[in-house]
Amino acid sequence: MRYEPFRMARTEELSEIAHRRAIAAVDWVDSLTEIAELQDTEDKVALVKSCYSPLTIFNFSARTAQNTPNPDILCLCSHSYVPRRLPPEFNETK
Repeated sequence: MRYEPFRMARTEELSEIAHRRAIAAVDWVDSLTEIAELQDTEDKVALVKSCYSPLTIFNFSARTAQNTPNPDILCLCSHSYVPRRLPPEFNETK
C-alpha cells in the first residue's frame, strides 16, 4: 500500500479503503494471536473490533507525516488524500 498524496479521494473509494484497513487489522490480529498462542475466535474478533479504529487512525497519521509536510491533508492508502476541510460531496448520504 502506498500513501503518497497524488489526488483527492473520491467518496466511492472510502468504503474500499476502509475494507483494506479492516483486512490489515485482521492480519495484524492473526499475527499477534499466533505469537500469543491464542486460539479463541471470540477473543480474536474482540481484538479486531478494539484495534481497527485506533490502528487505522495511527497508520494514516504516521504515513501522512512521512509523506507530506502539508498539515491540511490526511494521506490514504490509495495514492490519495482527504483534505482537512471536507468538500460538500463528502457529507452527502447515499
